[in-house]
Amino acid sequence: MNMKGKTAVAVGAMLATVVLLATGCASMQTTDWNGHHIDEVIKKFGTPTRVLPAADGGKMYVWETERSVANPAWSGGGSVSAQEQRWKTVRTFWVRPDGIISTFNIQD
Repeated sequence: MNMKGKTAVAVGAMLATVVLLATGCASMQTTDWNGHHIDEVIKKFGTPTRVLPAADGGKMYVWETERSVANPAWSGGGSVSAQEQRWKTVRTFWVRPDGIISTFNIQD
């Protein structure tokens, strides 16, 4: 394969990765959690990373997840090496004393 072909393959792989990442991020926030009980979120995401008291007597639940994806990279000699991209997802839910979610934020 010539250099133009290798470049096209590498660009195609990067575009596919971007599309997959964008799709994954969009699917994470499809649920409007406002008004739901925090137990539903715990059932979906598991045990939170931390739970902090809130000023109104409720609690703030936080899930932190580190993710990574390996992207192929072409070297001049035609070999493939992996470049890893890492990012952190933080899901924060503010919950009233009765366990109902008042607001939430998901950062990718």
